[in-house]
Parts: sequence; C-alpha cells; structure tokens
Amino acid sequence: MDKWIKKIMNKLPFVDWDRFIDLDDFIEVYGWIDREKDNYKDFVLLEFDMKKKVGYCLATSSSKYSKEICKLLGEKHIDCVPVDEKLRSLK
Repeated sequence: MDKWIKKIMNKLPFVDWDRFIDLDDFIEVYGWIDREKDNYKDFVLLEFDMKKKVGYCLATSSSKYSKEICKLLGEKHIDCVPVDEKLRSLK
C-alpha cells in the first residue's frame, strides 16, 4: 500500500484496520471499532482511488464516530439508520 493511504488511515486511530482488497484502480480497506456498551464492534470501509490519490469513507456502522470520520476525511455526513427501524416503518 502507498504511504498516502497509510497517512489517511492514521487519521482514524480508533479503527483497528483488518483487511483490504486491491482492485487495481481502487483499494478498499476494512476495519473495526470497539464499542464500549456491548461486546460488538462497528465496521469502517474506506475506498482509495489510486488514480486521483484520494480516500473516501464508503460506510461505517458506528453512530459514535460516523460524523468524526466524515469530518476527518473532509466528507459530507449522512446518518446511518438501523435496518430493523426502517422495516418497522414499512409495515
């Protein structure tokens, strides 16, 4: 992985980076965030555009860090809604 990718990943010290997929023009990196309230972990998925040399947050399940991740990466924040909450509203 390139140094600029590591620099972006290091902006998120609360993420335990786990795996990546090399898609030639893009690299996707997956990580986990420990949750204090239970034994679960939240995920983070970043995508790096190798041609433009930019990184994006594609998704996170962390309600605690979602806004901070977007702010640190210079992105617009969009709320993540639990699926079961949405399904209940469709009945």
